[in-house]
Amino acid sequence: MKKILGLSVAALMVMGLVGGGTWAYFSDTEESTGNIFTAGTLDLGLYNTSNTSSTGSITGTFSASTWAPGDTINGTLYINNDGSIGMASVNLTFALSAITDGTPTTVDDYNSTNETDNLSKMIYISNATWDGVDFSTLDNKSLYELSSMNIDLGALAANTEKALYIEWTFDPTATNGCQGDSIDITITVLGKQQ
Repeated sequence: MKKILGLSVAALMVMGLVGGGTWAYFSDTEESTGNIFTAGTLDLGLYNTSNTSSTGSITGTFSASTWAPGDTINGTLYINNDGSIGMASVNLTFALSAITDGTPTTVDDYNSTNETDNLSKMIYISNATWDGVDFSTLDNKSLYELSSMNIDLGALAANTEKALYIEWTFDPTATNGCQGDSIDITITVLGKQQ
């Protein structure tokens, strides 16, 4: 009986090996191709006129010569995002450079420590709008004050232009110490995704 049982187990094992080796199954393989990641762009542009197509920096948006106390000038800085990604914030900074004291030596009552003799404290923003809306954050800020500020204008969507209108006033209380003085202002605009 042991012999028959042993032969039966051996026969089952041989059949299992033969059957297992010939077992077949269906399969199918597919691929996902064309998975391309492309970064978007932030493309900031500054212009002196509306609807300008190229981006970059500009000069001479705001300037005045032979300016007298009480005078005002204005201008508009057009800020564009020609990129494909919206800017969460657009920031302005003002830097004063090339400050020249041109006060003639014949001017009466000049005092270099007098606030009203300092041209950077005598030129201020009397009115500002951002995209046609009053932007009072800048109102009545002198060049001196602006030089230490970082101003957030807000968001700028992709393929969008907004206008920053500024009216500058030469303070009517400025004294003779401002005669012949000049200041070069650099306005830096920084657009950030977040």
